[in-house]
Amino acid sequence: MPGVEGQQETPWTGPEKEAAMAHPNEDVVRRGYEAFAQGDVEAVKDIFAADIVFHVPGRGLISGEYRGRDAVLEFFAKGQELSAGSLRIELHDLAATDEHASALQVNRAERGGKTLEARVVGVYHVRDGKATEAWFLTDRQEENDQFWS
Repeated sequence: MPGVEGQQETPWTGPEKEAAMAHPNEDVVRRGYEAFAQGDVEAVKDIFAADIVFHVPGRGLISGEYRGRDAVLEFFAKGQELSAGSLRIELHDLAATDEHASALQVNRAERGGKTLEARVVGVYHVRDGKATEAWFLTDRQEENDQFWS
């Protein structure tokens, strides 16, 4: 195992095996996070089903339910607009099954002299290589709501 003195990495324990074992739904969602980080709207759009639904909790200006690919892209644009382009979403970890992908992420932004650093769990329903629905939970909902108000 890596990091254990006296043991060597093998094809079963090394990074190559971990990468090769990624579930296809993990790859779909990871591509979306990477595209968002690069500002590639078309690539982000490509991982969403046309009728995707985003469930964003809270009472802030970006909270709500977003139905359809265009509405979800408007949600992203609104977050960037309200944060003067400072919104960054860092993917910490990702796991997937045949129906879902779960992402651990850190959202960071600045707005009106305030700084946001929220740990978020995103759960995506994935079907036929597209994200069809997503739910998000944050560790600091009240602070998140204040930041986006």
